[in-house]
Amino acid sequence: MTVEEKIRLIRDLYGAFGRGDIAAIDAAMVDDVGWHFPGTSPLAADVRGKAAVMGQLGLPMRYFQDFKLEVHDVLGNTDHVVALVSSQMRHNGRTLQDKEAHVFHISDDGKVAEAWFTLNTEQMKAALET
Repeated sequence: MTVEEKIRLIRDLYGAFGRGDIAAIDAAMVDDVGWHFPGTSPLAADVRGKAAVMGQLGLPMRYFQDFKLEVHDVLGNTDHVVALVSSQMRHNGRTLQDKEAHVFHISDDGKVAEAWFTLNTEQMKAALET
C-alpha cells in the first residue's frame, strides 16, 4: 500500500465517522485493532478489538450535545499516518474547541492496526464534570 493510499484510508475513515457509516469504519480496521485515548475522562480508554473500539466511537455522542471533527491535514509515511484535527463539542451549554493529532499505524493489508490520540484531556474532563 502506498503512502497516498494510507492517507486516503484515513481521510475516508473520518468521512465515514462523520456520516455514521458503521460498516465502512468496521471494514477499515483489523480485528484486533488497538485504540489508545488518553486521560481520565469517561472517554479515556486503552482497548483492543473492533467491538471495544466501536463502543468507544459512540461515546462522544453520548456525552456531548454536539460533536464535530474537522480534518485539517493528513500526513503519512510507510508506517504511520497522522491526522491533524480540529474538534468542537458542546456539553451543558459550554462549547469546547481543541486542536488534536491522531496517529494511526496501518497494517500490511491496508487497515488501521493501532491508533493513538493527543488532545486536551483535562479540558474535556473539566467540561464533563460541570
